Amino acid sequence: MAEATHLPEATLPPPDRAALKARHLVVFLEYASTLAIYDKAGLLDRELALYRRLIGALGRVTLVTWSRGEDEAYRARLGDIGLVHNSCRLPWPLWMAYLFFAFPRVFPGPCVVKTNQMSGAQHVLKLARRASAPMVARCGYPWSIFYTREYGADDPRTRKALAVERVAFRGAAHVVGSTEEIRRLAVETHGVSPARCSVMPNYVDTDLLKPGPARAPATPPNVLFLGRLEAQKNPIALVEAMAGLDATLSVVGDGGLRAEMAARAAVTGARVRFLGNVPHGELPKVFAAADAFVLPSLFEGHPKALLEAMACGLPVVGADSPGIREVLRDGETGLLCATDAAAIRACLGRVLADRGLASRLGRAARAEIEATCSLDLTVERELRVLSKAIAA
Repeated sequence: MAEATHLPEATLPPPDRAALKARHLVVFLEYASTLAIYDKAGLLDRELALYRRLIGALGRVTLVTWSRGEDEAYRARLGDIGLVHNSCRLPWPLWMAYLFFAFPRVFPGPCVVKTNQMSGAQHVLKLARRASAPMVARCGYPWSIFYTREYGADDPRTRKALAVERVAFRGAAHVVGSTEEIRRLAVETHGVSPARCSVMPNYVDTDLLKPGPARAPATPPNVLFLGRLEAQKNPIALVEAMAGLDATLSVVGDGGLRAEMAARAAVTGARVRFLGNVPHGELPKVFAAADAFVLPSLFEGHPKALLEAMACGLPVVGADSPGIREVLRDGETGLLCATDAAAIRACLGRVLADRGLASRLGRAARAEIEATCSLDLTVERELRVLSKAIAA
């Protein structure tokens, strides 16, 4: 997990609760994202969990989405969380101009602004400055690093991501990254003072996601994968790995490689069932039905699906790749393997054949999540970061 010396509770003073109670937290979703998109992917309740917990500590909390009307249906579901979106369906430049000039009226009271991710953060910074409000720049996954790995350092997408990060990180009152790699990016690449950077791991609701009742392994064993079906996640190699195992692969998620995965399964004889996107509230049942979890990605940020599987006490197998190797301790909280089919198959075979090993890995994984990534810890970390931004 991230180095403890950079976690907010280790470096920031306790929150000024009186100052927080007087503030309006305005959270901007990443560019083009809506509550409807999150809901379709089964992620909405997971994203809302933190802000539902923060309401009592702040004057008010409002989400700003890029919806053009469809998010209006979610007002009741948000409860006390406010919602601002482009319900008038204005062209994007006019919508941003409206927010710029009407910010004090749309978001009353002294505010603190936060980005949910980096996409569009340069525009959010302009709005925050218009309101003389401090901004917390949150980066859950570093697009500049991802694009460098996928397309190269000179690709226009990489250069654009770096430019957005530079503007947002340098202009923010505080920068929050989900990993130590992001903190180093802010400090070493973009020149942000270390005092203005913190690592805040992605959180898990450990009351919702927890080990299920003890049961005998399924026959055949059930291996779970949860994630986008795209090249980064390495799903084709996973299907090929399953071809040599007496086990079923349950796939939660969707993406462009689903058809190719199904075709490879038909050719190789791998048992694969596609469950599609599953609402967050139904994930406990999905995890409880699994005998092991696998994430063979070529690279990750701070992978939420892996953290959730660990919270449920599952033995996990992850690729020895960036973002995963920083989470798993090989042989202690999970098993690390290379990204090819043979290596994935070998590690899965170990945990499926050795129930003692699987049980030990699962218990250690659960303890790790409780100690580092619980929602309770994250609420305290968030309050410290927001208080520091206000004080700055």
